[in-house]
Amino acid sequence: MRAGLAVIRVGNQMEMERYVYAKRQLAFSLGIDFKEYTFSDSATTAEIQQCITDLNHSKEVNGIIVQLPLPKSVNTQSILKTISPEKDVDGCHPLTQGQLLASHYGNVDIFFFFFGEE
Repeated sequence: MRAGLAVIRVGNQMEMERYVYAKRQLAFSLGIDFKEYTFSDSATTAEIQQCITDLNHSKEVNGIIVQLPLPKSVNTQSILKTISPEKDVDGCHPLTQGQLLASHYGNVDIFFFFFGEE
């Protein structure tokens, strides 16, 4: 089974597209499945959280990235807390940040952990 990366973005900003494009290209070059979930600027916190919850339970997705910044109408901290720490590629979940600060994981181990390697 191939590793899978999900990127969630809200809005259609051109600057954001460049970052997502770079992530897509890197994923493809590494043989990682890439899925992008795009929401309109009017998306609610609950709608985005539901998508993340579904991705947390998906066996096809090993890592989740929420492309920041989010619109002011969305609660960014609530969104980031919804990501399962096991799938938090950017290390934005408070538990992941705590583990990083406590040096519980080394950087290399984190990268491979998120993409399904042991």
